[in-house]
Amino acid sequence: MRRLLAILASASLITAAGTTVVSCTNELSNYNTFKKWIKNRETFVLYIGAEDCPYCQNFVKATTGKPNGSLDDFENQVNNGDNKMFNEFKTNYNNKLESLQNGGKEINDDFRNGFGAKVDQVKFHHFTEEKKDSINSKKWLTKIKEWILDEYKAQYKIHNIPETDPNYVTNDLTVDDLKISSIPTYIIIRDGKLVNVTTGFDSLENGVGEEQALEKWFTEINSYFTDPASFFQPSNNGGETGGDGDGGETGETGGQEPAAGSIPYQDKSYEYRYKK
Repeated sequence: MRRLLAILASASLITAAGTTVVSCTNELSNYNTFKKWIKNRETFVLYIGAEDCPYCQNFVKATTGKPNGSLDDFENQVNNGDNKMFNEFKTNYNNKLESLQNGGKEINDDFRNGFGAKVDQVKFHHFTEEKKDSINSKKWLTKIKEWILDEYKAQYKIHNIPETDPNYVTNDLTVDDLKISSIPTYIIIRDGKLVNVTTGFDSLENGVGEEQALEKWFTEINSYFTDPASFFQPSNNGGETGGDGDGGETGETGGQEPAAGSIPYQDKSYEYRYKK
């Protein structure tokens, strides 16, 4: 009997430990999937949102044509090559790359954002939680932010960013300093490398239609894809919403307005300088 009890006790401990491992794995499953896309050197836009977020609902309605549409269906449409907008992302980027090369410019991915890689497809992926208030506490999102932080630190060193600029990086920079707290959030990846991060989607009220809102979103994402020097700048990212995780404040600006005192890196007239 004692031996049987000992065996049962051992089995219980093993089961408990196994449950802990499975639970931890489940909490990081989105991050592990994200890293798989990165390892495969995919080019994609990753949408992060919540079912109860009004601006996320606007994005879903605009992309699927239905108030309660399925982003799974939209993702399948895009990744099967049947979405005109995402096909244009690919075409516009490849045309920009070709024009620079034909103009005699040597492309060496100077800014570590994957510019120069030939893109065969721009995919769409999405991670959607049920509640907006809990999304920033998710371990998988924290891990993705940590990855973005590492990429940002590496990219910033390439640009001559003065210490007086809000985008200047110090060694003690944390994921909170990235200011990625509102949703919907879009992480733009090219050839497995970080291109940019932006947040928000237009309100569909006051006469703003789905097509108009989607066109504005397309224009912003497209500008990042076709800019050889595009890189994420936390102080320029209008994604801070006071912690409600809604994205409502960024729905109007799309994160394009530069912060006071920062250099307008996205301005095409700005002459990009970088350390060789």
